[in-house]
Amino acid sequence: MLNKFTFSSQETPWADTCQVFENKMEKLFAVNFNYRAVDTRPLHGNITTYNGPSLSLSSLEFTPHIASCSESAPTPSTAVFVSVQKQGETHLKQADRECVTQPGDIFIFDPSSPFRLESSTTHVYSMYVPRRALLEHVPHVSKLTATRIDGKAGAAALLRVMLDELFSLAPSLKPQALPPLSSIFPQLVSTVLLSQEQFDGVGPSRMNAFHKSKILSFIQANLHDPSLNATSIAQGVGLSTRYVYQLFEDESMSLMKWVWAQRLEQCRRQIMSPVLRNKSISEIAYDWGFSDTAHFSRVFKAAYKQTPRECRATMPG
Repeated sequence: MLNKFTFSSQETPWADTCQVFENKMEKLFAVNFNYRAVDTRPLHGNITTYNGPSLSLSSLEFTPHIASCSESAPTPSTAVFVSVQKQGETHLKQADRECVTQPGDIFIFDPSSPFRLESSTTHVYSMYVPRRALLEHVPHVSKLTATRIDGKAGAAALLRVMLDELFSLAPSLKPQALPPLSSIFPQLVSTVLLSQEQFDGVGPSRMNAFHKSKILSFIQANLHDPSLNATSIAQGVGLSTRYVYQLFEDESMSLMKWVWAQRLEQCRRQIMSPVLRNKSISEIAYDWGFSDTAHFSRVFKAAYKQTPRECRATMPG
């Protein structure tokens, strides 16, 4: 039978979870991952693995995080990760390729080469497939990492369904079933890779949409920061300032105009809030980055056709 191992960070001090997960992954799969949470939220997760002499599976559930490796291992890993996205979204970069995967998609990556993997709240099934078994059928497998594979069609759909079934049956698998399975899955993975008509990863429009969503989420979380600008936004999401500008150059409103429009809307909501009726308009404006009250009044009236005081006068109740 496969040996089962489970771990949950529920009782781990949040300041230690990244280090704990790094240690667990190194012990389980002999891989060197660097983990960090996204923004200031602590990293939490659950790991369930089934390990045998010829078959290794893992169910990985994490809150938003980044896993990476910046240096190549001294010797290539003996296996690659073949993963099925069950929940959430994963953005993977390796070599000169990158892809974005969503539920139902399949992706592979080589843990012994530099990579960067960023996920939302996510759940993936991963199989640790021996490299030599893939190389027999796909000699160029190293060029196919960080490639999104549609797990809803063709041989990839069969692989996805079989992995789902394998995880559900793993607790009760008999020892005599392991050798055939350890042979079948590398062959099926090879078939999936060879059946792909192209390995271009994700299209530009989908990648741009992913980055835009990431940028807008970062802005909303940091609207209160008076130093928020294009450079700090780019640094916060791990992109270049030039690329951030390019993403919004075709929009009707520039990036920073959108930031100030969002701040202005937050001011309007608070000015209209009965709960904040005793908070001065200048305090509200200052809280959202407007240091000049006269300027604030002008832009507010331009946007809403009334002054902040006139707006407050219409407060319900």
